[in-house]
Amino acid sequence: MRMMTALFLTASLASAADTSRDAKRKLETRISLDLCDTKLSEAIDVFRSATGLNFVVQEGGDTIVTMKVLDISARSALRLLLQPRDLVAVFESGAVVIRTRRCGDSFSLRLYDVRGGTARLRDFPGTSPGIDIPVLLGCFPMMADDGGACGIEEEVLLMLIRSHTGDSRAWDGRSDGSLSIRNGILVVRQTADVHREIESLLKKLGL
Repeated sequence: MRMMTALFLTASLASAADTSRDAKRKLETRISLDLCDTKLSEAIDVFRSATGLNFVVQEGGDTIVTMKVLDISARSALRLLLQPRDLVAVFESGAVVIRTRRCGDSFSLRLYDVRGGTARLRDFPGTSPGIDIPVLLGCFPMMADDGGACGIEEEVLLMLIRSHTGDSRAWDGRSDGSLSIRNGILVVRQTADVHREIESLLKKLGL
């Protein structure tokens, strides 16, 4: 019985975990900070309380920080706090993880051929984890008159990528990341981690 209860609780917690999209929304919460010679791990408690997100400080927790800001987004405050100390915030397994920047965080340019890619509505049941196009966008993949799939509109594809890959900084226009599509070729400049997420998303979409 105890094992069954533990399994039930684990499943409940997993289903309640924040998604990358949830994290992006919650990191828009407005906060003010007045930190003076404070440990980073203690400063992160402010973000945890203000946003309701799970934060895990893997590295740099004992770093002493001083910063004062008024009424800015938690995302902006986090970036101002971490960047000068060569730390990054990445979204992993339902939590915002604070760690040092790694070589895998460097940006690279890759091209993805999505010409002729199609995705039918039946490929995305509501119970499928991670993505539900109709619920997310209020729209459907374009369908031909004969019932065949014509493909996803380019702007919809770009929106899906921005919504389902990367952390709060990946697509905010202030990092080195970029995303565009030209003649059916997806042009992406991002970190190795984000490229892996994009590859996984395109596979789910059947592109």
